[in-house]
Amino acid sequence: MHVSGFRAGRLCGDRVCAETAEIRVAGEDTCELDGAAERCTRYGMEFDYRNADPAAPLECKVSTTGGRGDFVGDLIAKGLSAMPEETDTASGAGENEGMRQLLGMFKKVVESANSPEDVRLSMAPLGPDGKPVESQRVGNLDAGPQAAPRRIAIPAPSGRMVVPMYRLADGAGPDALTQEVRCSHKGAPVLETTFRLSF
Repeated sequence: MHVSGFRAGRLCGDRVCAETAEIRVAGEDTCELDGAAERCTRYGMEFDYRNADPAAPLECKVSTTGGRGDFVGDLIAKGLSAMPEETDTASGAGENEGMRQLLGMFKKVVESANSPEDVRLSMAPLGPDGKPVESQRVGNLDAGPQAAPRRIAIPAPSGRMVVPMYRLADGAGPDALTQEVRCSHKGAPVLETTFRLSF
């Protein structure tokens, strides 16, 4: 897959309207998440491509550095560290192990995302048969698109592609973040860019 005419920056509809690596997250756009409209800033990449295999997606890896860290992840880590140590008494031995395992799973889920809006998490109680009761499932498993998509379908062997991204403005904090995006097709590197997000 060969890329040309690459542009990155603020998005207006389905195109890059302001080419820049500096993205000010001011909440001028609206993103639909979990059935609610959230203030966000949209940005992304736009390019022409050729010699692609539509049977394989464009795969992107996003790494984010800087800022105040992951608030949810920090809460989970603090929760884990606050758990009392297991005791040797019969009444106390292992009584917190289930909660420790649950918090550990939550931490892994949060660590797999690059921003809080990327987290997809749902829970359901178990029925008498030991299976989840789907009618009682809660969470945001289908909350909407990820802030930075990881797999993008390629519609044709050649054409023009836009990779949209967003960042939530509410609760983002005053810090700056650096977001590196690296995309490959069938294991071969295709493009790489860096955004600097400020709040």
